[in-house]
Amino acid sequence: MEWVERRYQQYVDERRDWGNVCQHAEEIYEGLWEEIVKVANDPTIAFTKIVTNGLPQHRTVALGKRILKIDLAEDKHSIIASPPDSPEILLAVTVCPDGVVCLKHDGERVTYSQAAQKIMEPFIFGGESPYAARRSSAHLAGQG
Repeated sequence: MEWVERRYQQYVDERRDWGNVCQHAEEIYEGLWEEIVKVANDPTIAFTKIVTNGLPQHRTVALGKRILKIDLAEDKHSIIASPPDSPEILLAVTVCPDGVVCLKHDGERVTYSQAAQKIMEPFIFGGESPYAARRSSAHLAGQG
């Protein structure tokens, strides 16, 4: 039966992809963490005194009393960043169309650098720029 063969192949492919993600998830997490540390140590923001520490799959970045948690999920198929005053950021660890295990955010493939920016920008600068919000309000009121 053709549908059985097709479904069996899908099953085999899914199991292979699941295994590949599990095998490479920690490597992906470490690559992202290296980018997070680069941002945390950037001399431009050196005055902020950012401290990094944590367990291998449950790490934190501290900025004053604010704590950002970055965790590799137990099933190793996602990385969750939990900023203190912003929504969680979910990065999928998945197999991309080229067969390589990669990071995705909102269904789009992202580099470690792009993912680090998505995580660190709202943490360091408090979410969307207040200037952008004022500018939008002024523009809507006919002042922009």
